[in-house]
Amino acid sequence: MKIRLRWWPQFKKLNLTTKILVILTLLCTFCGNTPILGYVTNMMLIMVLVMCSTCIFKRLGKDIVVNRTNRILVGLLGAFSIFLIFQSYFSFNKGLTLIYARRYCIYTILLILLTRVKVYDIIISLFKGYSWIAALSGLLMTILTGKKSGGLLGDYQAVGMMMSIACIIFVIDYFENRKNFVNMIGYLLSLTCVFVSGKRTFSLLAILCLVGMYMITSDRHKTLKAAKIAAVLAASLLILYNVFPPIRELVTRTVQLNAGGDEFTRTSGRSGMWKVAMNIFLSHKLFGTGFATFAVYTGSFYRSELWAGKYLTHNIYYGLLSETGLVGTLILVSFFFYALIWSCVEYLKYRKQLDSTSVRVSLYAIFVQIWFVIYGYSGNGIYDANEFFFYIMAIAMMIAVVQESKNLTC
Repeated sequence: MKIRLRWWPQFKKLNLTTKILVILTLLCTFCGNTPILGYVTNMMLIMVLVMCSTCIFKRLGKDIVVNRTNRILVGLLGAFSIFLIFQSYFSFNKGLTLIYARRYCIYTILLILLTRVKVYDIIISLFKGYSWIAALSGLLMTILTGKKSGGLLGDYQAVGMMMSIACIIFVIDYFENRKNFVNMIGYLLSLTCVFVSGKRTFSLLAILCLVGMYMITSDRHKTLKAAKIAAVLAASLLILYNVFPPIRELVTRTVQLNAGGDEFTRTSGRSGMWKVAMNIFLSHKLFGTGFATFAVYTGSFYRSELWAGKYLTHNIYYGLLSETGLVGTLILVSFFFYALIWSCVEYLKYRKQLDSTSVRVSLYAIFVQIWFVIYGYSGNGIYDANEFFFYIMAIAMMIAVVQESKNLTC
């Protein structure tokens, strides 16, 4: 049987600079917990340099455009970057905060310089294609080693995260009439990886994307499609529950969330971090202790806690309060929710005139933003370069869709 890759002919037609951007985007997003993670910031900087060069020297390509649609998002993220630079002067760890200040400056530029919707569509297709390989590698290594493994993505936490993102792509394509059977299998495979990882939040998000897509899609056959995938999912879970011990562990830990008992156990120890974060915030209400300093700060002043000095808050909202105070939290949280609300409003406004490619990119952008905002309640997405990168890229995708819809590309 001949395998057809719908994105490959389009990818071959791209100029060299755009191909470099596409490949770097894939590497930054799917680096997982591998040695590549340490080079994400450098790769983002290369992306910025390539995009700037393309804007200046038109002969290098015509796929880079300037954001002329939403300057508020650029302003908010730029304001947070400036705040971090200001904060670095009195941060508990000045060097660490300054590192993040520079990184957020790069994120801001990635909202100014965009590429075209067709390129973002190719990027999403590449994400989807690599998801098959990453998922199979994670399951295979788990079976061979007898313990949770991330396969090509490094560890089980990374595979759980990225496969929950892959679930979004497969669900969108499933309901948007793109090879239904293949996308259903892809979703179930990715979901299995998420379950095997044992990560409750990622498992919940992978299920929510299916429910959310069912609710918003205009497909006339959505009820039948939902029934099919739900039936196959239920049957698969019964088998997987007996095959993979990590899935049985996941079910037990999920039940603990609704059970009475020790809050520390139910939240995997995170509740202790959150209480300390609030205590720190109450002592540094306006500007916080310095971005990304929770671990080093608790290592100095909360040594009695077993996790002190080792971990961040595992909740970006508590983390922002303790590390950036009211000022920093207000800026970045405003950015999160303004970006999401704006994206939803613009999608509803233009969806009737969008082609299938723009619809796909828009839905991916919106669902990834929702994913990130919810994941923030138990994760550290604003600190890890790759996690915040694919969130920023989702916002950039939405800006590009709206800009092309308004015919403002340059």
